[in-house]
Amino acid sequence: MTITVVTNIKTVSPIFILSPPVMLEKITSTCYVSYHIRNEMKNQLKIQKTLYFMLENLT
Repeated sequence: MTITVVTNIKTVSPIFILSPPVMLEKITSTCYVSYHIRNEMKNQLKIQKTLYFMLENLT
């Protein structure tokens, strides 16, 4: 995951330099939001797994 992030930064940097600050804010905010959504989904999956495991132990 870290490798892809680094390569993305390298390829996108010229666009960042050319774009106005407002555009930059929009890009970073969308990236931030999407990243957090991905994390939330991972956490939910973990919670579901643990719940399932607990239920399995009870029965």
